[in-house]
Amino acid sequence: MSDGKKHALLSPSSAHRWTRCAGSVAYDQGGTSFPAAQGTVAHELAARALGNASEEWTVDVLGTIVEQDGFKVKVDQDMIDGVNRYVADVLDYAGDHQFMVEQALDLEHITGEKDATGTADCIIFTPTELQVHDLKFGYREVEVEDNEQMLMYGLAAYDQFRETLHDDVQHVRVVIHQVRTSAPREALYTLQELEAFRSRVAARAADALEAREMFGTRWFASTLNPTDKGCTWCSQKASCEPLRMHVLKTVSAEFPDLDAPTVPPVHEGLGAAMDAVPMIESWCKAVRGALEKSLFRGEKVPGWKLVQGRKGPRAYSDAAAAEKLLVDTLGDDAYNKSILTPAVAEKKLKKHPAIWLQLAGQLKQSPGKVSVAPESDGRDPVDPTGVSADEFEVLTESED
Repeated sequence: MSDGKKHALLSPSSAHRWTRCAGSVAYDQGGTSFPAAQGTVAHELAARALGNASEEWTVDVLGTIVEQDGFKVKVDQDMIDGVNRYVADVLDYAGDHQFMVEQALDLEHITGEKDATGTADCIIFTPTELQVHDLKFGYREVEVEDNEQMLMYGLAAYDQFRETLHDDVQHVRVVIHQVRTSAPREALYTLQELEAFRSRVAARAADALEAREMFGTRWFASTLNPTDKGCTWCSQKASCEPLRMHVLKTVSAEFPDLDAPTVPPVHEGLGAAMDAVPMIESWCKAVRGALEKSLFRGEKVPGWKLVQGRKGPRAYSDAAAAEKLLVDTLGDDAYNKSILTPAVAEKKLKKHPAIWLQLAGQLKQSPGKVSVAPESDGRDPVDPTGVSADEFEVLTESED
């Protein structure tokens, strides 16, 4: 940043990890992905739009390609729609009140990490509460309740602006805008709750900084603590020995003793076994990815090698010559003709809303497949009576 301060090692965005696994901060958690690069571009567009909130915002970047973190990101209509939705929601929250966009916040007094800062997407100041808003562009739902990232931003924003806040401000509202999947979700915290969080996160931060100093010693392994939430985005899953041992121990514990006098019904242990599945699947995927990278680097991995996969679908090497030959032989039968799908038709009829309205009245849609979900899922449970196997969503080994 221009003020010379650095982005935090103990950052709010990774707080879900280092508050659970102190030793994770000792590893390089760098690297990026196309979804992350896409999110960065969306954030930049949103900041530009909110920075000109007093004017009608028009997007002149539709269809452009942005180089971001080594990826080519296209600014498509989906991104524009998401950004516009976020901007509209934030302005609705703000009303006539002051707000700040891409606001740098000091974190050193919270985590103890020297010169650490973070950036809040948007902060809104009202006479009764302070609001912190965060744009999420991914599809994976992010919980807002007890979200460490949002709590850290809320606490940092309150600390930084407390002298200028209205005397009646006794709450901090945090809002997550997951524009591609849901409406804004929010949580409200009292100042007392934020202070309690300050104590908890300070202790976790101290543990993390201490663990970093222990890296390379025989005591370091004790600072690694595998958890489902903490391991989700960690770059070291494939090489983490405590996680490997945790997975193996969990898997072996789920198999019943077939030599026992009585074997409990299978369904009795299914709930506990299913709770362990996300972490196990995540570890397996990380191991597979690390193995592939090693082999593609030319490294020898005992027991494994690279092989040629199945051939791809057949295609014409000279499409024009193939078309001429088929038309000369088959005439109109050389072509397959099919009506536009509803999704494509909706896009093409944006300038003809009346026609789309007529067409929409002729659409039908089958209900979603019945699938398994945790009890915390907000959807109503389905009565299995009368549900056939064809209506159940079956997950195969190839699906993530």
